[in-house]
Amino acid sequence: GALGVTYVPPPPDALPAISGDLGVSTVRGELDKFEGTLAGDPKHPASLRANMTIQAASVNTKNDKRDE
Repeated sequence: GALGVTYVPPPPDALPAISGDLGVSTVRGELDKFEGTLAGDPKHPASLRANMTIQAASVNTKNDKRDE
């Protein structure tokens, strides 16, 4: 049968990471607030679908000025 699971965020030391190229340097950060779901049949990986919502204000690059 189909699997419908509410995604539970991992511990803070395993938060999803992001990076972006600003032309001069690459900026890395973490997503502090997000939620999502994962659905599909685990016996058929191609059927798995993920849906995530990320609060843009929660992007944390560990640079207060940039993160304003």
